Amino acid sequence: MTGGPRDVDGPADSVGERTCPAWCRTLHGVSEGEDDWLHVSEPLVVSDDVTARLCMSVDPRTHEADGPYVLVGSREYSLADAEQLGERLIELTATAASVTPRSAA
Repeated sequence: MTGGPRDVDGPADSVGERTCPAWCRTLHGVSEGEDDWLHVSEPLVVSDDVTARLCMSVDPRTHEADGPYVLVGSREYSLADAEQLGERLIELTATAASVTPRSAA
C-alpha cells in the first residue's frame, strides 16, 4: 500500500475510497455528511487505558484536508509535535538508561 490518498469513483458527497489514505480503517458510507469524511487509523495501544491513532478529515467535494493529526488519549498533536514528543521520550529513556543506581548506604 502507498501512503497517499486513493482515488476511485464514487458519489461526490460520500468519501468511500475517493480520498481515503492508505492507513484509514474507517468504514465509510455508514455515516452521512461530515461524519463520513473522518479518516481514522487502527489504534496503537500505549497503555491499558491510552491509545494513539492517526486522524484526519477530507471534504469529498473540495478535497480540502484537515490533518492528519496524532491522537494520544484525548490529546491532539500535529505530526511535527507528535514526532517531537517521540524524540523527547526516547531522550528521556536514554537518560534513565545511562544512570547507575545508587547503592544503599
